[in-house]
Amino acid sequence: MTRSLLLILAFLSLFTPVQSQIILSEIMFNAAGNERYNEFIEIFNSSAQTVDLSGWMIGDSDKYSPIIALDQGLLLQPGQYGLILVPTYFTASNQYAGLIPASALLLTTTLSQLGANGLANDRAETVYLYRADSSVADCRQYHIPNDDGISDEKRLLTGGNEDTNWGHSLTVNGSPGAVNSIAPKEYDAALNIDSLHITPGAPAWGTPITIEATIENAGVKELNDIRIIVAIRSFADAALPAVVDSCVIHYLPPQQSTGISMIMHNIPSGADSLTIRVVQAQDQEPANNFYAGELVCGYPELALVINEVMFAPLSGLSDWVELFNPGFKPVTIKDWQIKNEHSARIALTDSLIIIPPRYYVVIAQDSTIFKVISSPAPVVICNKFPSLGNDTDSLAVFDGAGMIIDRLSWTSGAENKRGISLERVNPDNPSNYKNNWTCCLAGDGHTAGQVNSVYSKNLPAATRLLISPDPFSPDNNGHDDQAAIQYTLPEFTTVINIRIFDVKGRQVRFLQNNQPAAATGTVFWDGRDDEGLCCRVGIYIIMLEARNSRDEWLEKVYGTLVLAKNL
Repeated sequence: MTRSLLLILAFLSLFTPVQSQIILSEIMFNAAGNERYNEFIEIFNSSAQTVDLSGWMIGDSDKYSPIIALDQGLLLQPGQYGLILVPTYFTASNQYAGLIPASALLLTTTLSQLGANGLANDRAETVYLYRADSSVADCRQYHIPNDDGISDEKRLLTGGNEDTNWGHSLTVNGSPGAVNSIAPKEYDAALNIDSLHITPGAPAWGTPITIEATIENAGVKELNDIRIIVAIRSFADAALPAVVDSCVIHYLPPQQSTGISMIMHNIPSGADSLTIRVVQAQDQEPANNFYAGELVCGYPELALVINEVMFAPLSGLSDWVELFNPGFKPVTIKDWQIKNEHSARIALTDSLIIIPPRYYVVIAQDSTIFKVISSPAPVVICNKFPSLGNDTDSLAVFDGAGMIIDRLSWTSGAENKRGISLERVNPDNPSNYKNNWTCCLAGDGHTAGQVNSVYSKNLPAATRLLISPDPFSPDNNGHDDQAAIQYTLPEFTTVINIRIFDVKGRQVRFLQNNQPAAATGTVFWDGRDDEGLCCRVGIYIIMLEARNSRDEWLEKVYGTLVLAKNL
């Protein structure tokens, strides 16, 4: 029979297919190592009868050659794989040593290569398998490119030759003479990851989520009682129990799929782990049964509060803001944002930074923050942190769901000097309460990552003075050299005056002159007057007066103190 006639018969067979018993199941056209020796074509007997391959041929559209026996004959048993290798493989290569099972029928050809000069890597070719009567038993056009050592394999051997039923081998060197690496299992329940859809993607606090996905029976046998288990766990708070729900698909035919939809409530705030597991008692492929991802859920308002702001730092230092966790559960700031009056929202961090209860985190513009901070509190460097206005500005903090958590506006006064931060008096009081903010009183000008210098938990009913020791003796002997004047005020933020008079009512020392003060504080007197001279032994009168943020004078409070000398 001439080559031209064979081509005509091959062409006609595409339009008048003959029921095939022997099929192409794998094509290694870009073999690893030396391709001259290592290309192969795998065939499979899909019938229930033994087939004699005598007179059968294999090749491409340009050249074909008879299939001949190696040492096992030419009878291909039902359900058996036949592996066609070039003759020189057996003398020049051992590329597939240990991979070819003993059950495979090893075959070769009369030519030194498969097709014309081997199977091409730079163009798609069609591989033909001819019966002894020259009819086409099967044909498949492979597609380029493939990585070295990656074959084209048929997924479902009983299926057709459409592209969806072929794919790249999952292992280098393919699966010569054995079940294809991409072949479906008998029982295989699978989660289609690409179909997974979570709404909303970043839920606000208290908002349920809907999880939708497609579950597939990727195997060749029906499946019963497929259970889908969803679990959500908090990264920040390991003590919180997981939120778990499940559903069951009672029946799913082979190679079919169905959708699921589950609504989850009580999602933990912050960054959570989301896992989805598909469980079926007979499942043989656990690798496609699992999804692990992350879900960021919002927090209730004031989960963190703005606790301190440095909007007018000393020259060469950065702006920064301190956040405080006033609650009793840890908070993570992953995917949180910040903005001031004139900036867009700026991401703080994509890292899992956890703020324990009653703890702080400092967000700074650059690393110069480390020149002034010594607290163990975490520091987040945010290069896009907005430059804060020194005269007036606002600052808002948003959680990972984009919801506002806290906001502060300020207008600076004469007391807001450079290098002096703005501190919150009490984190439990509202941010927009003007009396809840005042200038830092610490010597460093700030308390970044520490308890605020003006912190006050509760207000007294009236102004009080406590002076000790009384008497005191400022003679520099290291004992009772200073008098501590401790005050408590019925306002969170005030401006105070402290004057000291002798028994004749003459002012000897203006100790505090319109100084910003918190609800509690202590001032020390060293026994000297306004000229720096030591005052005489005797009784002195301490007068404290305070003015609140509404520019209202509070009551004046007096106390007495004895200045003595050691005998």
